[in-house]
Amino acid sequence: MERPRLKANLSTVSVDGDKTFVLAEGRHYLLGGKATAQVAPYLDGEHTVADIATRLAGEFGVRGVMLAIRRYEAVGLLAEGLPDLPTEALAYWDGLGVSPADAADRIARSEVAVLTLGGCSAAPVTESLRSVGLRVRDVSPAETAQPGARDLLLVVTDDYLRPELREVNAAALASGRLWVPTKVGGGEVWIGPLFTPGRSGCWECMRHRLAGNRHVERYLARKRGESEALAVATWTAPTAPATAGALIAGEMAKIVVDVCGGQAPFQQPGRVGRARQ
Repeated sequence: MERPRLKANLSTVSVDGDKTFVLAEGRHYLLGGKATAQVAPYLDGEHTVADIATRLAGEFGVRGVMLAIRRYEAVGLLAEGLPDLPTEALAYWDGLGVSPADAADRIARSEVAVLTLGGCSAAPVTESLRSVGLRVRDVSPAETAQPGARDLLLVVTDDYLRPELREVNAAALASGRLWVPTKVGGGEVWIGPLFTPGRSGCWECMRHRLAGNRHVERYLARKRGESEALAVATWTAPTAPATAGALIAGEMAKIVVDVCGGQAPFQQPGRVGRARQ
């Protein structure tokens, strides 16, 4: 590590000159030693290890300075360099254990196709996707069904049981395309799961489980001579579209970084994220 930087989601407090508390949301570290406390202000991603050693070697020796830096590094508190990114972005990706520079690069190189199904608007979602740096293109059901489509697909809908999703699922299975359903409107935002053909379950698996929990709706559908469970009318709070857009954009940014970088998945296969509005 040439230019060590304390991760932006962390802060330090020195006590008694030889105790350094490193604080993070839900985690705390205690590092001992005067050199450890004196090194902290220089862990900014701009000073090189040689710079830090030169400044503090007179008091602690080069070896003492190096050991102090390694105390931080040994417990995963350091990152390399200071990328040209807002502090909030640095803290976000640092907190997830991802290189902020790599994350920004993957997002800048990625495009998300957005398909809207049902009586909802994807405008707040696409606006939020662009705000996090993702390129977005709207697609039609016909475009989604075209063979060879490989870019990440986000489906914005008002119901995970919409029959149109059967065609989306079939096309994705045929092409190997990754896709993510999301539900906007109503009392909850649903995000995911990330469907990965050949590696995760598919929409049909989820549809079977969801439909099995709609006993009344299925009964009414049969009475009406319909094959699909009756959709439940939903309400939407005035602030819900913007909230849903922000939540979905945050998750899609993580998925893009995961897919492009081969990281451990943020969006666990088969898992639906939910948030009350």
